[in-house]
Amino acid sequence: MSFDLDNLTIIQNFICTQDKRLKMLNEEVPKMSEIFKNSKFVINYNSESYLKEIKSIYTKNVNKKNLLFKNDLHSNFAKTTLSLLTEVDTDYVMFICEDFVYLKGRSHWAAVFKEMQVNNADFCMLAKIEKYTKKEWQNNYTEGNECFFYHSKNAPTNRGVVSIDGIYKKKNLVALLEELRDVKEVILCDGSVSKYVNMPNFFEQYFIDEKGMKSLDWVCCLPKELITYSYHPENQAERPW
Repeated sequence: MSFDLDNLTIIQNFICTQDKRLKMLNEEVPKMSEIFKNSKFVINYNSESYLKEIKSIYTKNVNKKNLLFKNDLHSNFAKTTLSLLTEVDTDYVMFICEDFVYLKGRSHWAAVFKEMQVNNADFCMLAKIEKYTKKEWQNNYTEGNECFFYHSKNAPTNRGVVSIDGIYKKKNLVALLEELRDVKEVILCDGSVSKYVNMPNFFEQYFIDEKGMKSLDWVCCLPKELITYSYHPENQAERPW
């Protein structure tokens, strides 16, 4: 097994309907493409809005031989993401939403990913690193050089939610999405019903509580340093269409 970033495929499945978020992609995709310059990018842009601009950002920055860019408009997030995963040959995949800022360079990411693989971790959480690396959360962690490690039953996330944003063993992400594929609605904690099967949020609304981290048997990790974080420019977030 290769311990370097070549053994990682980048998966994204998103929309972008706002100017400020388009500007953010223009700023962050070049950083992302440099960090993962030898990795395959499998991208689905699930909208016709800004299609030309979004495709241009990726084709200008990602090596042509490493880029698969699709415009699959199917309204089921799990199904379209599973389709993307059929294009993946690596053992690990990084699913990351389009609203992340990259703070560390290639060598730091490579060190995190290598330590994840050496420890045979199933999942590396990339959401809210700035929160879950604080001392108050570290009681159930084992400290490595680059990461904190924990069992999924000790996941720090609220109600044990499985964050969509992370590095997964490919087989684990496939299994979760296959379970989610035919789900039509999720009853939320306030009793309301979510039917937004076209959004990545639906993944996190489903894999929570009894279906969340505590139901899994995963070795998990979390980077010790803030290498990336989710940012909504002027609090703009994409909404279900």
